[in-house]
Amino acid sequence: MSVIKKTLFDSEDIRSFSIRIAESFDEDANAVVLCDDVISACGKMKDEMFQLIVSSPPYNIGKSYEKQVGFEQYLDWQSQVAAELVRLLTPRGSLVWQVGNFVDNGEVFPLDMYFYPIYKKLGLQLRNRIVWHFDHGLHASKRFSGRYETSK
Repeated sequence: MSVIKKTLFDSEDIRSFSIRIAESFDEDANAVVLCDDVISACGKMKDEMFQLIVSSPPYNIGKSYEKQVGFEQYLDWQSQVAAELVRLLTPRGSLVWQVGNFVDNGEVFPLDMYFYPIYKKLGLQLRNRIVWHFDHGLHASKRFSGRYETSK
């Protein structure tokens, strides 16, 4: 386990603290950085462990860190991931699911529209929809350029 020591300067005193970062799951760590398949990693954890889960799954657009598959296969896989994440949430926990668009032959598929019924079926309620706007990205020649992503 790595330990990072920080010192904060306050107007009244100096405070020092340590952050414990583990490379395998450790309930005593402040943070865990895993390099593992999400289904496998989640399967090693107990039910109802987390009050907050933040996830930004691959968009199935062929980035270097993902294997692009058929859209239905992608949604089936993400449904399995969603079920595991919901299992890990405490009863009053929250899940932030940050996604963008899948584009196929010039047609845009807003992924949050596809994930909403998956999470609804798992018993979650949509509390907020956050739209992230950014100024960078690839320019499109046959549609407006994508300059946003959503979190639910």
